[in-house]
Amino acid sequence: MALADAMNAQGLIETSDDAMRLTLAGTAWFADQGIMLPTAQARIRACLDWTERRMHIAGPAGIGLCRRLLELDVIRRSTPRRALTVTPSGQHWFEDHLGLDAQAIAEPRP
Repeated sequence: MALADAMNAQGLIETSDDAMRLTLAGTAWFADQGIMLPTAQARIRACLDWTERRMHIAGPAGIGLCRRLLELDVIRRSTPRRALTVTPSGQHWFEDHLGLDAQAIAEPRP
């Protein structure tokens, strides 16, 4: 959810109720990160997080972003299987690319 919030604050996505959409800046940002999305993907699939009851990025944009961040060692798979851990270099990546506070994203949620 922090990622979606940061992308919204940076003007990379627009959110409304239960929908998200990439902006032109967002499409360029994804391309700059090495993630190519077809024009049809301008609408991001928003998915409700069961624990926080807030929307996060899902679908092709979320999958592409996750794959790229794994490739860059920004995040690593953890246990359980769906859990992800932010690496020390990843903390800096999130700060540099999205203005996210490294401590806030590195702390595990209860």
